[in-house]
Amino acid sequence: MKSRLFMLAALASVSLHGDEATTYCESSYSEDCCCGTPFLSIGGGYSWSFKTSITTGPNWDPSPQGYKDDLNGSEFYFLGLGYHFPCLLSASFELDYHPSFRYKRFQQSTSVETVGFLGDKTRYFKLSNTAFTFNLFLNKNADFWCWTVCDCYKLAPFIGAGVGVAYNTLSDFHSVLPAPSGNVSEPVRSIMVSNRRVGLAGQAMGGITANFNDRFSFDVGYRWFYGGKFRSNNYLIDSNENSTPGKAQPWKGRLMANEVFASLNFSL
Repeated sequence: MKSRLFMLAALASVSLHGDEATTYCESSYSEDCCCGTPFLSIGGGYSWSFKTSITTGPNWDPSPQGYKDDLNGSEFYFLGLGYHFPCLLSASFELDYHPSFRYKRFQQSTSVETVGFLGDKTRYFKLSNTAFTFNLFLNKNADFWCWTVCDCYKLAPFIGAGVGVAYNTLSDFHSVLPAPSGNVSEPVRSIMVSNRRVGLAGQAMGGITANFNDRFSFDVGYRWFYGGKFRSNNYLIDSNENSTPGKAQPWKGRLMANEVFASLNFSL
């Protein structure tokens, strides 16, 4: 009997000691609270594209390597202005900028009968994305399901989703041929001027927020991002020496990405 009482006392002591470091916290809002808090968010992260689904018309060189490829990665930055409503819900308007997705694809040509046949070449273009979204969040202000760590800050999970409009600009479209024997420079062909397309944007995210006090918090998390569809110009310049534009079927694709992000939030 004495040994059982000793074990129970030891467990209670461990529990109390653990509570000193991390304790479950309750909502910071009372039931009759009817006021909220505006906030500003600034942050950034890195984005990895996937399922770009690039398509071209039949007047482009056939190639065993094909044209479909992802756009590698890009850093991104965002700025948001929002409002923490009482009890769980927050909303924000957000501006996102992805400056430097890049396409690179080596191709071997299989048909010399293609008009403007180039032979082996590497295709390039750059894609930048600007998105404006309206977002809703659950528990972004760490009001529920939170833990107080060392009496310093609150940790809590949050989720969110948003929709809006995206502006995709495809630029620096060109193809580079292998350098002829004895030449250092590589010929640049199939040049297109930039083109912008407007489309739908969307995102869904989840993460952890660390609420330091009534004014400052810090978020880290994962975000699925849909940046809308993009397309190239349909006027093609054969080379720098021959700048007369010709008609060409545009390249088309869509931007989807997995992203990690971090942000600072300031209550106003």
